[in-house]
Amino acid sequence: MKRSYKKYLHFSLIVVAFLSGYFSNDLRSTPHSISQEQIHPVSLEAVVTRVVDGDTVVLEGGQRVRLIGVDAPELFDGEKLDRQSRKLKIAKGTLMGLGERSKGFLVQFIQGKPVRLEFDHELCDAFGRTLAYLYLKVGSQEVLVNQQIIADGFATTLKKYSFKKQDQFLKTEQQAQQANKGLWQEQAFRAINF
Repeated sequence: MKRSYKKYLHFSLIVVAFLSGYFSNDLRSTPHSISQEQIHPVSLEAVVTRVVDGDTVVLEGGQRVRLIGVDAPELFDGEKLDRQSRKLKIAKGTLMGLGERSKGFLVQFIQGKPVRLEFDHELCDAFGRTLAYLYLKVGSQEVLVNQQIIADGFATTLKKYSFKKQDQFLKTEQQAQQANKGLWQEQAFRAINF
């Protein structure tokens, strides 16, 4: 019962975001002239209550958010970890240790803090998680959390799906790798081709 309520709430938020953008703009515009900003006009703010792993967090209210464009080492034993371990010939324990370090970075950086969510082409993934860019206010600036975890070397750029900031993230990843930041210091991490 609780899970269906969360799905209903998630779907309701998406509908409200879409409708507010569609109806708040010039009603004379045709569906062919609707911009990306009209489709995803809402900028939500929420507190990160828990970090699941290096690329997924939970917000107040229980909503799971997958960081767009971020691919962190696996933290939990499962099929994906098994595939990575076989492909890379790296022990599962080593991969999980790298995943712990990635998660630890996010815990220190954003857990318990308010973030602003910004959306891209897709609003949720196949697992029902909201897909978002997270922004953390640091002083008078906003830091894009998704890019920062890559810049500090605790994750790579997700290459499987396209997203608006992909080129920017790939450049950031290359700089982190060249500077041996974070997990790039570990030979096992250098071998990972997520």
